[in-house]
Amino acid sequence: MRMAQRLWLVFTSGCLVSNLISAPVETLDLKPFTGPSPIEKYHVEWLMPYGRQVLDGTPFQIDGGILLYGTNSLQRANHARTNVNNIPVDRSFEKLHLLAGSQAFTTEGIPIAQIILQYADHTSASLDIIYGEHLRTWTSPWHEENPPLTGTNSRVAWCRPAAALVSSDNFLRLFHITLANPSPEKLVKSISLASTGANPGFLLVAMSTGPAAVDPLPDTVPQPAAPYPDFRPRDGSLLPASGRIATDDGQPIPAAKVRIVAARKLNTADYESTTDDPAVNLTAITDAVGHFTLPPVADNRLYRLLVAATGFEPAYYRGLDPKSDPIELRLLPAVHLVDNTNSVHLRVLTPDGQPVPLAVAEHDGIARGGSRGWGGESGFPDQQFTDTNGEFILTRAAAFDRVQIKITTPDYAAYKEWFDRSNGIQTIQLDIGAILQGRVLKNGQPLPDLRVSASATDRNSDVYKGSYQARTDTNGVFRFVHLPANTSWQVFGLMDSFKSFGALPPRTFSTGTPGETNDMGDFLVVPSLTLSGTVVTRSGEPLPKGTKIGINISPAYDYLTVTPDKSGKFSATGLYAGQAEISLRLNGWRLSGANRSLDLMNPFRLTGLLEKDKDDITITI
Repeated sequence: MRMAQRLWLVFTSGCLVSNLISAPVETLDLKPFTGPSPIEKYHVEWLMPYGRQVLDGTPFQIDGGILLYGTNSLQRANHARTNVNNIPVDRSFEKLHLLAGSQAFTTEGIPIAQIILQYADHTSASLDIIYGEHLRTWTSPWHEENPPLTGTNSRVAWCRPAAALVSSDNFLRLFHITLANPSPEKLVKSISLASTGANPGFLLVAMSTGPAAVDPLPDTVPQPAAPYPDFRPRDGSLLPASGRIATDDGQPIPAAKVRIVAARKLNTADYESTTDDPAVNLTAITDAVGHFTLPPVADNRLYRLLVAATGFEPAYYRGLDPKSDPIELRLLPAVHLVDNTNSVHLRVLTPDGQPVPLAVAEHDGIARGGSRGWGGESGFPDQQFTDTNGEFILTRAAAFDRVQIKITTPDYAAYKEWFDRSNGIQTIQLDIGAILQGRVLKNGQPLPDLRVSASATDRNSDVYKGSYQARTDTNGVFRFVHLPANTSWQVFGLMDSFKSFGALPPRTFSTGTPGETNDMGDFLVVPSLTLSGTVVTRSGEPLPKGTKIGINISPAYDYLTVTPDKSGKFSATGLYAGQAEISLRLNGWRLSGANRSLDLMNPFRLTGLLEKDKDDITITI
């Protein structure tokens, strides 16, 4: 009897192994456990391949995201869950498949979450998710080579660019992680998830189970044609840039207007864009299926697009790569708050009285009851665009007396003025502006392809006319066209552009009347100054990845960004004498009060006089 029982057990075990090998990969239902996650934060639900999909040859059921707690700054206001318990399984399996990423980064080799297998015999096993081995952040640098994972059981299974991330030159990705079940012969009743309390925050999108050996299935989600990350060489070749404009639910928007309004280098952020690129103001209009193709542009730049369509809120796409896949941008329906008592209705005209369509209208200051303010929550849309009659209405729910509005459009000078609240149409007539031109020389030789800036001298928010950029031609000549007339300007070389040659400190000039040209003569490049030192953390931990230091020299309206090395050392060249302002660009971190030169009026920057090379400063964050 005992021998028969023993033989029966051996036979049963053999059947179990055979069933495991032949069983298909099965998806788990995570929908009851999904909740708020970065998917909604970045408004990329439409990009995610929802439903039953095959990615990296493995079936997954995608219904949203499960975000676990992390100490990163993104969760400081709204903490994610520390654990998710008892996801039903009720099957045996050899391999567990995850589709996942992390919300933020941490040190390599740190466990960020635990996958807990709860067996039918009331035992359990815990599997660690290791940062750098199994996954990294689900947002990743787009035009910079990424370090490989140290583990062999994980790889990127899905990646896409997203409008919310291209402004910082990042894309989205999800990792397919394969984990071995320590007890494949046991029935797994359920799986639980637990955060380790590390910085990143574990993001789980789908989970499946199956045998150790299984033939991969054909993927149902096509991979992008371009590589992600994309560090292919660029030589400035001209390529057409294309894409699709659609409604929030994916329907095409015909007759949408697409315009390039700025450009920047690869692997930089949108705030470093300039408007002096040859591609700026190139336009296209979408066809019946929402597609557009812009004229060819250089492949070594990223381009900020402005998109507008009747009945929809205008939007920007802040990083089109002409060498990459066609983009898709989705517009939201226009929201018009009708309240004639709290509105300004303006009509924008050319000098000869013709309407100006698609002019950009931005509010700045707001006045009420004798007080004025700038910045903060205004209640107005960030931007409005004039219609085919050159008109727009700026409205908000809260009462106001006056609002400061800036109007910009190609071929005319920017217009900035205060307007009273009014039920009637108020008319603005633009002018072509004035021209400032000069020539850049070093040792008597012209310097081509360098960027020069003109910034209005009067920085008072009531009257500040803004800053503009121009580029030197082969003869070193630069021209600022359509500048506001009769205005004083600081003209200087941008530090990041001139640093290989020296510096071009600011000089003051004025524009004349509309249409008038002021030739400023020759600008001579002088030797530059260097500011070097070390960035350290106050608590002594390693310098966070992505730390960048910004340096501005007054009175110019310029900004130079430097990246410290792993030890925190940095060196900024191309500077000139003046009041130096140093700021930190890193989410979740700030300048420490231990810095002696912390600006008490602005705790986000350090200030000090720079008169000669300085190479020993320490910046504590």
